Amino acid sequence: MVSSAGLLYFADLIVFQRWRGDMSTGLKMTIALVVIGLVSTAAPAQPAQADPRAAQAVLVKQVKEHIDKAKAAAGKEWPWFQQMLCSNPQLGGDVIGMFFGASRLSAPDADFEPVRVFDNLYYVGLQQLGAWAVMTSQGIMLIDALNPGDTEPRLLPNISKVGLNPAEIKIVIVTHAHADHGGGAKYLQDKFGAKIVMFGQDWDGAVKDGGDRRR
Repeated sequence: MVSSAGLLYFADLIVFQRWRGDMSTGLKMTIALVVIGLVSTAAPAQPAQADPRAAQAVLVKQVKEHIDKAKAAAGKEWPWFQQMLCSNPQLGGDVIGMFFGASRLSAPDADFEPVRVFDNLYYVGLQQLGAWAVMTSQGIMLIDALNPGDTEPRLLPNISKVGLNPAEIKIVIVTHAHADHGGGAKYLQDKFGAKIVMFGQDWDGAVKDGGDRRR
């Protein structure tokens, strides 16, 4: 799955490379862009199966083959580009995750061990979605709360693994109004009474989309 925003962004990079006179890099990026776009958006055929889960397993296998081709096309030079445009298929959920225009209810990436970075700063997020805990004298200040489906089964256990008590979460800072950053904030507020902090425009947007300004 390829985002039009992603394609436009990298098209700008290609123009920039050519403007600098680096034709070889621009050309390589153009080729990578086209190849990755083609193999990422190729629609695999889904054979008819009596068992829907078996049919999904076949589809996942086919999608993975296309993603593997995209990885090969990206090589060592553009792995971050491929990872941004293509996500791995997941059984039991969306076959292909979306990186632009929509947020998943939970992140499909593998479990990622939380860690104390230094002093009172802890990384408690996932492999592809970040969340940070800062232990203060007044309790835990949490930076981002992941997707709604990640908060209880993944974020809270990660906080506990680094020796902190999730019940001490006092403030949740949502860095921007996407569900993979603030989707779990309401849950934390309801469960622990945490205050939610956002930028004004993000706050207004959340209220416009059905939130409660009083919160």
